[in-house]
Amino acid sequence: MSKNTSSSDFRKIDVDRFDEDNFVDDAPVADDAQADVESRANRVREMLNSKNTGEALKLCIQNPPYGASDAVKDQNCETVMAVLTATKSDDITTGVGSLSPTELDVLMKYVYRGMGHPEAPYSQSLLNWHAAIIKAGGQGTILRVMTDRYAL
Repeated sequence: MSKNTSSSDFRKIDVDRFDEDNFVDDAPVADDAQADVESRANRVREMLNSKNTGEALKLCIQNPPYGASDAVKDQNCETVMAVLTATKSDDITTGVGSLSPTELDVLMKYVYRGMGHPEAPYSQSLLNWHAAIIKAGGQGTILRVMTDRYAL
């Protein structure tokens, strides 16, 4: 008929651990992001002057300033947009092809951030980059970028 349910194993779970008031976000903290972004922007500018857009692309998307202030994020975004607009349309596929999946995701975040400013002069260039990233990384790149908690 009925089973004895005198087991108390369910009482060993600490439910207070799952309370949202006790949640601690593990967001990365940007200690010296301003100096890092400024030095990166200078190195990227030097690479662009020497027509080395492939290396400039890799440099500008490495170590994005996730936990930094909006001003630092804007400055880094402008550096990335300078590289994206300086790259010739024929070199976009080779530049995207040399990136790892994680770097493709970061680049896609910057493309979407740039698309958030339709008045900017680089909208057509961003559409070309978007198509190349989708071709190289697949539809999963869009999904990973849209569901990622860390915004640029």
